[in-house]
Amino acid sequence: MKTLITIANYNTADLISQLIFSIYRIIGKQKLQNVEILVVDNLSTDNSRPILSALEEAGLIRTIFNKSQKYHAMALNQGLRVARREGYELFWAMDSDTVVLRSQIIHAAEYMQKRQAELMGQIGYKREAHISCLLMDMKATNEINARFVHGGSPSRSITALYRGHKRKIINYPFRSRYYMLHIGCGTRKVIKEIGDTQNEWYDDPADCNPWYHADPLAPIIHDEFIQIFTQDVPKLTPDAVVRACLKDNLIELDLPDRAPLPDNMGRPIARGREIIAAEQQLHL
Repeated sequence: MKTLITIANYNTADLISQLIFSIYRIIGKQKLQNVEILVVDNLSTDNSRPILSALEEAGLIRTIFNKSQKYHAMALNQGLRVARREGYELFWAMDSDTVVLRSQIIHAAEYMQKRQAELMGQIGYKREAHISCLLMDMKATNEINARFVHGGSPSRSITALYRGHKRKIINYPFRSRYYMLHIGCGTRKVIKEIGDTQNEWYDDPADCNPWYHADPLAPIIHDEFIQIFTQDVPKLTPDAVVRACLKDNLIELDLPDRAPLPDNMGRPIARGREIIAAEQQLHL
């Protein structure tokens, strides 16, 4: 299926670099022949734009550089418009604070097609297909004129829209089987760190620490991935990121079969909590 992966980015140069790196080095370029990656940048002021420009020049991604902060939902809608205009069959949204962990994630599109589903994601306890990794059939999307809604939870609103139109929604274990890792709060943390007081999410009282969907193994797995990434990208420069993404040797992580906790259950944990118990479980 002709697939457009769309990622919204705002001042997360390290995170977006790690995500693109993980797509190319874990899935591999050969399996991405029918897939294009579009990054919509919301007026980043960090090193994001030079890195994204270099990745585009190398033919690894496409970019849209917004001249204003359009926020997450609107940036994804820009990707949807591209998908509609250019005849993509599948729209695949990913958060910038995610990384791919298993090459088998690419088969999610085939699974969705086989099940004749029109929306697919990891269904959380609020019955929403979470925005961190969400697939939408473009035929259904066009028929119901689906779009993401700014404010609140874009994934909840899009899931409710599909459900209201009685479209087929299915669950896929993106996080619970470690096909990918969602760090959580990546952009919100940056907004606080850079003091972006004009940003409407600046005064959000929510905890900005990574929470990994309350999975105590996830911080350890993330650390292992970061060590691999920094070996190839010791300094976050455009050339270093491009070179790392273009390397032929694929990465295969040693991962548990399943997350130890039900997805989205329990209290969100800040980085570091329950690490000792998790290490014992992994026999590290």
